[in-house]
Parts: sequence; C-alpha cells; structure tokens
Amino acid sequence: MITNFCKKRLFSITSVIILLFGTSGCKENRLKIDVSEVKAEVTFKRFDKDLMAIDTNAMQVAFTNLSKKYPDFFPSYYSEIISLGNFDDSTAPEKLKQFINYQPTQQLFSVIEKKFVSVDEYNAQITEAFKHVKHYFPDDTLPEIIYFPGILNNGCIYYGKQIAVGLDMYLGKDYPYEKMPHLTNYLTVKMRPEYLTRNVINALGYYRYERFLKGKRFIDQMIHEGKLAYYIDAMMPEKPDSIKLALSGENLKWCKDNEWQIWAHFVDPKLNVLYNNNPEVIIRYFEEGPFTNADGVPNDETRSSPRFAVWVGREIVRRYMDNNPKITLAELMRETDSDKILKGSKYRP
Repeated sequence: MITNFCKKRLFSITSVIILLFGTSGCKENRLKIDVSEVKAEVTFKRFDKDLMAIDTNAMQVAFTNLSKKYPDFFPSYYSEIISLGNFDDSTAPEKLKQFINYQPTQQLFSVIEKKFVSVDEYNAQITEAFKHVKHYFPDDTLPEIIYFPGILNNGCIYYGKQIAVGLDMYLGKDYPYEKMPHLTNYLTVKMRPEYLTRNVINALGYYRYERFLKGKRFIDQMIHEGKLAYYIDAMMPEKPDSIKLALSGENLKWCKDNEWQIWAHFVDPKLNVLYNNNPEVIIRYFEEGPFTNADGVPNDETRSSPRFAVWVGREIVRRYMDNNPKITLAELMRETDSDKILKGSKYRP
C-alpha cells in the first residue's frame, strides 16, 4: 500500500538519480519531425451550418437534401445522437422540425454558431496532425471530418470513413456546462476548443488499434493505453502533455513527483495490481474522475491524479521506443505482447 506520496526523504535519492542519469532526459525527441512536404488531403464538412440553415417551412425538401449530402452521417445523427427515433419513419421530418424549433435547441445552436463562425483554425490543426499520420502510415486512408451540433453528449465519434465532431462539447470555460446535471466538473474543464484536435486523433488511434489489445490483465491495459497516448504524442509532438494526456498541470506534476511510489504500488504483491485480471479492479485506474479511486491509493491530504496508469503506460512505451530505435510506430501499435514491451523498456522509475 502507498502510505505517503511525495516523501521528503526521497529528494536525496531523486537528486542522485538526476545527477547520474540526467542527460538521458536530453535525448532528441524522435517524434519531432518535419512533415511540411507530406501531403494530407482532408475533407471537412459543416453539417452544423447545413442543419441550422434549414427552412423549417419546407422540411420534406430539407430532409431529403440533408440525406443526399450526408447519406452515412445524417441517419446516425437523427437516430443516435439526438435520439429522435426511426430515421425512415414518415414522421421523421416533422420530428426534426420540432427538435430544431425547440427553444433550448435554438439557444444552444445560437451559441455554437457564434463560437464557431469559422473552423479554419481547427481544420489546419487536424490537417497538420494528419500529415503525421500519413508520414507514419502512408497507406492509411484519412477520415472525413464532419462538424455537427449535438445535445451535450458526444464530443467525437468515429465512423470508419468519418470522424464527427460535436461542437457543442468545445464551447469553452464561459459556457455554463456546470448547469448540466450529467456533466461533472472534472469533465467540463476539458470541454474547450484546445482539446478538439487531440480528441480527433485519440478517436482515430483508439478505434484503429483497439483490436490489438489482446490480454485482460492490468499490465495489458496499461501498455495499450500507453501506446495510444504515444500515438497522440507522435501526431501532435508540439502540443503540451496537458492537452495530449488530457490531464491538468497539477495532475501531471503529481504523476512525475510520485512516479517511484506509483510503480511500488503496482508491483506490491499484497495489492496484486500489475498482473491483476479483475475488470472491476482494472477500470478504476483508467476511468475519468477527479482522482484515482483504487485500493491503496491515498486521497486524503493530497488527491491523486486520475488515470495515472495512462501516464505510466506512456512512460514505459516511450522508453521502449527509445531503447529500440529500429521499431516503427506501426510495429509498436500492432504489438500485442505487453510483457515484451515492459521488458524492452527497462523501465525503472
């Protein structure tokens, strides 16, 4: 059990380690590459504007036009995102009209319209990230990006050929998300425009490589999450960790300050975390929350960081890749042997 994080007695040990191995942190970042010559053709569509521009006095025509322009996305939007029922039902156009004319919908759409008059900034960021995708995975097909107005429930949805971005989930700190009962404070702090591109890349990596998570142990999940975090690293090397890991600066500092204690917690034979295969135990280390609510993790005087296992997982993967410069990102993402990555990382906090 971890009884005390950030113990003062560890300062001298840490100082010695820094003196002995401090230069290792100065290695050139292999992920910072020049992609200026890489071509990434990306299609961006503003479903939000098309929907808001509908003439509700001619709903059947508008409904048909949207169906033709967004044959894959519109049915999903209607039935799943805004939950209006059967898309093929004869009453669908009228139900959509009622949804659009509903006052809370009008208010939310108005905020979205004012906040995102232009999305050129995000198009440029996504294109830059996708250039990195094409550098590492030249044969990959890039998804189309569709911006849509939701009902505060979906920030990013992967559809294979498309990634849909719910602009209502990126309205920023000035929007009163705290009034929404289903949105907690630790979630709303991330509902800002700066997380939009990161979430697109996260969705792309998650859905393309989720099938390579083969094991059911904690170590398997941690390495898998670490690989996904490293994937985001590779696509957005210039962005700060607070964005890439979706952790606050305070939480990142907590992880760095307590790295030794975290690892001791994982390998403690009494807690049996590292090779545990109980889903109820494992999920506690990866779920969103104000802190990590797991046995043996103190949250009294100073709360732990949420999802600190993801941070450790990425550290392990980073060291594995640094120790094995010939291994490509594609090979890493397809590697299913977590023990091999842990051993090859020579991870010692």
